[in-house]
Amino acid sequence: MSDFEGLLEQLVPGAGRVEARSDLDAPDFPRGLGLEPRALLARGGQGWVFRAHDPVLQRDVAVKIVRADAQGDAEQALLEEARRTASLDHPSVLPVHRVVVADGRVCVEYRLAPQSTLEALLADPALLASRDVPGRLVLLRGPVRALRRAHALGVVHGDLHPGNLLLGEDDEVYVLDWSGRGGAAGVFAGSPGHAAPEVLAGAPHSPAGDIYALGAVAWELCTGRPLRPRMRDEELGAFVARWRDRPTPALPADVVLPAGVPELLASALADAPARRCDAAAFADLLDDALSGASERAVRLERGEALLAQARETLGRYRELGKRLEDERTVVASQRARVPGHAPPAAKKALWAAEDRLVDIEGERALVWLDAMQQAVLGGAFCDDDAEARDMVAELWWVRLEDQSARGQAREVMLAAHQVQAVDPDRRGATLQAACRLSLDIAGDRPARVEIARLVPHERRLVPRPVATVAAPLPEHRLPPGRYQLTVHVDRCAPLSLPLALDRAEHHRAVVDPRPVSAIGDGFVLCPGGAFLLGGDPDARDPLPRCRPTLPDLFVQRDPVTVAAWAAFLADLPPERAVALAPGSRGPLGPDQCWWPLQDGHPAPPAGWDPAWPVVGIDADAAAAYAAWSSERLGRSLRLPAEEEWERAARGCDGRAFPWGDAFDPTFAHMRASRVGPPGLSAVGAFPVDTSPFGVRGMAGGVREWTASLLDSGEVVVRGGGWQDEAHDLRCASRRGLPGSWRSASVGFRLVSEEEAPG
Repeated sequence: MSDFEGLLEQLVPGAGRVEARSDLDAPDFPRGLGLEPRALLARGGQGWVFRAHDPVLQRDVAVKIVRADAQGDAEQALLEEARRTASLDHPSVLPVHRVVVADGRVCVEYRLAPQSTLEALLADPALLASRDVPGRLVLLRGPVRALRRAHALGVVHGDLHPGNLLLGEDDEVYVLDWSGRGGAAGVFAGSPGHAAPEVLAGAPHSPAGDIYALGAVAWELCTGRPLRPRMRDEELGAFVARWRDRPTPALPADVVLPAGVPELLASALADAPARRCDAAAFADLLDDALSGASERAVRLERGEALLAQARETLGRYRELGKRLEDERTVVASQRARVPGHAPPAAKKALWAAEDRLVDIEGERALVWLDAMQQAVLGGAFCDDDAEARDMVAELWWVRLEDQSARGQAREVMLAAHQVQAVDPDRRGATLQAACRLSLDIAGDRPARVEIARLVPHERRLVPRPVATVAAPLPEHRLPPGRYQLTVHVDRCAPLSLPLALDRAEHHRAVVDPRPVSAIGDGFVLCPGGAFLLGGDPDARDPLPRCRPTLPDLFVQRDPVTVAAWAAFLADLPPERAVALAPGSRGPLGPDQCWWPLQDGHPAPPAGWDPAWPVVGIDADAAAAYAAWSSERLGRSLRLPAEEEWERAARGCDGRAFPWGDAFDPTFAHMRASRVGPPGLSAVGAFPVDTSPFGVRGMAGGVREWTASLLDSGEVVVRGGGWQDEAHDLRCASRRGLPGSWRSASVGFRLVSEEEAPG
């Protein structure tokens, strides 16, 4: 790699100071980032830097992409740079927005940096002269505090120089290029004009070396001259060799500095690393040197004004949140009144409401970003940034609450991480505040409760025992998280109750375990209570996120089988049995019956497994079976409402699938579950597809009729089928079918609110 390419490689993403020599060999900008490329900013031996536009948030960002032909561990180096930069979390360090693998390449998105640098300021004598010495040195307040934080975290910059200090419109200065390219012992790496003497001699970079480099920048700001002048046409090696054994130059005699500044420079530029001040002492010396100027008061006033503006902007964010809820109500009302088949003219009010909803959501996102920028910048202007950090923590906290209400698990995890980083003692502690669990047993019966924490293992939620306690349970403290309670009462079937306990929540529940005989053969008890319904953004047409409360419900463990349907038809008059025999009926082709007649009654053809779920029946036929079964079993049976179906499948803790939040085709019966063409399989053949209550086959196998209707009049069908894709198997997914249709992928199961007769 040439010297020129090496310098380009050290450019911080987004600086925009050097254009690539040619973009003819630039890679195609990855499409998977969701960004619009604007310009190629720089290139080097390891990667490319693009300017790109985010169309959602309406801002420009910088994207660094690993070269396809990069040597060595280029991807790992880029990831390490991103992690190192993100860990600093300081106003004078431009944040990393995200790390993505797109089109097979590692891409890191950064906030776009300002295009002016201290190097440009030093190169313009007139511009430099427009500032007095205190006005120049005040620019180092942010960088030295960034170094103080970095050194506290064990991070060494290793290549500080004016080109890596970018100057914003409001005189904020950002320290860039945290790539950690410090050389090993015996090998020089970095900017020789600003490197510490020991680094020129081949020693590795250290915090003391960073202080020397910052002192060299301060020296240049004070004098307007480079610390180590380079002769014309002097090669890099000769330059390093010439300065390697020379002491740090003395201040020119014609330079007069304010009190305290010479002491600052002497402390930072000491030849011996042990004699140099650390970053905290540098910051103190700098503040002392500037204490006689009015800059401190001006900056403090500016910081307080920005923080006040941030508080006002946060209020605006909350106001928009209320408007957003009101507008969602309007949209839901409009959708309920306007069927999908209505002409466009009838949908104008609905479309207008939907457009307003999108506009408010976008505006609210930008308002939150504005408040965050104001708080961060305000902290940079203030000597004590405690108020700014509190404001930043508050902003992340409201974001956490908003994303939690929307069920955005990844966003919640990010916001929680930021809260912990910014405010670990107060809000961070609240995130870990213990929950309280109170459990009563109907009839005041004594019980034993096994408490297990649900943890991800091999893409499923599995119980890890926590405690066994006696019930009734007045109050039991637990950390926030997901739990599975198993309640044991004498002469009753064990009762399973999944819970998701939020921070500081006091969860109260009353359960009523029943004897096996009261539950009924082939049924499972789903205990009543509140549960999370809908709100899954990856599901097909989910219901809005809410927490309804339902009573106890007895649910058939498996869908109705071919054997059960054959017994039903055998008990009917021949004409009625023929009318209810499985077959196909839909928008295309004539009706077709799949079961041949045997002695006047339809019977399963050869090859139909009696343990298959029955398919090819319409909603009326399912209701007829429910009436027949009710009379036969002595308890009222019916199709479930869709919210009852979802609770039985999903439990109470908001999981995406009956077994957890991750998917694998071997867990439930769907298109990719087995070799060869898809088809039916016996109920219970996929044991992982079992809900927290013990209901089987609710993710895959066959879709199931419910008793609920869509606004269009179609019957709601829940669950995924043997020919569906993964997103159709999510518990919140739903679709509608005309109740008269018969399909090879739709079956049903029944529920009852009554105990089995004794």
